[in-house]
Amino acid sequence: MLLATNVEISLYIEEHIWPQRQKWAKCYTNKILHFDNITTSRSEGGHKVVKEKLHFATGDFHTVTGKLDKLFIDQYHNYNGKIEEAKARLSKKLRNRPFLRDLTVFVSSVTLDMMID
Repeated sequence: MLLATNVEISLYIEEHIWPQRQKWAKCYTNKILHFDNITTSRSEGGHKVVKEKLHFATGDFHTVTGKLDKLFIDQYHNYNGKIEEAKARLSKKLRNRPFLRDLTVFVSSVTLDMMID
C-alpha cells in the first residue's frame, strides 16, 4: 500500500505541481541572494567532481570521507591561490591608478580589471 501511495504522489506531483514550478519556486529562490543563478549547474558540477573522486574510492566510511576531505582541502587551496594571483595582478595594475584602489572594497577584482583594460 505504501508503494502504491508513493507512486500516486509521484504522479500527482509530476502532473499538477511540477509543471507549475516557475510560479511557486520563485518565492523560495528570491529569499536568497543568487545573482540570477537559478539553475543547478553549479551544484551539478560539484556533484560531478565528487562522483569522479568516489568512482575509484573503495573502502570503509573512513577511507571515503578521507578522500573527500582531501578533495575539498585541495579545492580550497586552489581557489585561494587563484584569488591571491588575481589580487597580485590587480595590485600591479593599480600602482599607477591610486584613485581606483579605494574601489577594491566595493567592486570585484574582475570588474576593476575590466575597467582598467
